[in-house]
Amino acid sequence: MKPYRKYYENGQLKYEEWRVDGKIHRFNGPAYRGWDENGQSHFEVWCVNDKRHRLDGPAYRLWYKSGQLKFEVWCVDGKHHRLDGPAFQEWDENGKLQREDWDFKGTEYEKETHPFNVFCKEHNLNTDYENWPTDMKVLFNLTYEGE
Repeated sequence: MKPYRKYYENGQLKYEEWRVDGKIHRFNGPAYRGWDENGQSHFEVWCVNDKRHRLDGPAYRLWYKSGQLKFEVWCVDGKHHRLDGPAFQEWDENGKLQREDWDFKGTEYEKETHPFNVFCKEHNLNTDYENWPTDMKVLFNLTYEGE
């Protein structure tokens, strides 16, 4: 599978998109991304079957012309979702955080009531999920898998 690519008049790559059966789709990288005329990243979108989807990072990111990250959105199966942090973050042009939304499986929570933070508090765990004991990871996933 090869991407469709569009170029600026100066020869710089403008955007590339990966499609399967007419849907924006790629498993192992961004399915759609773009650059400005100078080659600076402008946006990237990870999609599976036309839905924003990425398990190990943000599914959508947009940058200012300066190269400063403007916002990132974590999604699974098209829904805003992040296990261990805010699913949406937005920064101003100087890199100062302006907004963050805590979403879990498409539902927005206050930071304190996000299922991950509640679970951490109930089980006296820090918020570094990667360093949790395996039994706690399993318990968390079993507890919230069906929600």
